[in-house]
Amino acid sequence: MSPPAPWSLLARALACQVAGALAALAVHQAGWLHGWPLLGIASLGAGFCAWRMRLPRWWWVIGAAFPPAAAGVAALQLPAEWFAAALVASLLLFGTVMASRVPLWLSGRRARDALTGLLDELFPERSDLRAIDLGGGLGGLLLTLWRSGRCRHCAGIEWAPLPYLVGGLRLRLAGFPGTWRFGSLWRVDLGEYDLVYAFLSPAAMPRLWDKAAREMRAGSWLISYRFAVPGVPPDRRRAVGDDPEDALLLWRMPRQRR
Repeated sequence: MSPPAPWSLLARALACQVAGALAALAVHQAGWLHGWPLLGIASLGAGFCAWRMRLPRWWWVIGAAFPPAAAGVAALQLPAEWFAAALVASLLLFGTVMASRVPLWLSGRRARDALTGLLDELFPERSDLRAIDLGGGLGGLLLTLWRSGRCRHCAGIEWAPLPYLVGGLRLRLAGFPGTWRFGSLWRVDLGEYDLVYAFLSPAAMPRLWDKAAREMRAGSWLISYRFAVPGVPPDRRRAVGDDPEDALLLWRMPRQRR
């Protein structure tokens, strides 16, 4: 089953906030609670609604946290300009997360080292690899791949404006010879690459798998950090940390959904 459209997801999340507010209003009208405890009712109502609507688990937390957070911000009586500045900063840092369903997460040194440690196993005696990082963040993984000496061409694409600019500056200063693009990862032709790396989100994995299954050529590898493809067990798994979920998941293409 394909994941819900992002705007459908947002509409349901907003409906949960309305449900929480109505629950608090009903309690208030009944005379059972007054004042700040009503925020707890609104919070529990929104979180319960998100659970009943089967939204992703992180939306349960967001739904429950929104009423007290909104009340706390309102109590500060901040100037309207602050909210506009916060919105602009969020768009620059995170891009259109609701559309892409991919937040800004950085792989970290251990994941980068684990990936380069796999290159000898996946591509023995090759130094002409074409690799791409989907959602390149600040460019750290691209630098690691390039410095490994195994890639003839390294590419990265990033959708959030501020990370793209910082990553581009970082790569330029390091003398990175590959490609760094601003845009949507869903518009990249994965058939050009031997290795496709992604650290996205659970919501994005079904769509990424469908895209990889259509486009990636035989013998290439799709590698996801932490997030699995529903219904498609990986061909290999390389632990990164002590947490069982802290691992690289690898699929050798082509594969069929089981």
